[in-house]
Amino acid sequence: MKEVTTYAPASIGNIGPGFDVLGLAITNLGDIVRARRKRGPGVELIGIEGDGGRLPQEPG
Repeated sequence: MKEVTTYAPASIGNIGPGFDVLGLAITNLGDIVRARRKRGPGVELIGIEGDGGRLPQEPG
């Protein structure tokens, strides 16, 4: 496998009654990560979308 795509839905740490349970019904909120194998060692971050520039562009 040379590439994999995964989706992590938005989650709520303390699930309980009320707004926590209602939050589980929200669709399309979450993160999509696409990873491809490189020929050499290391990690290369190609891009981040939808964060308004808040996440760092350098892998850490």
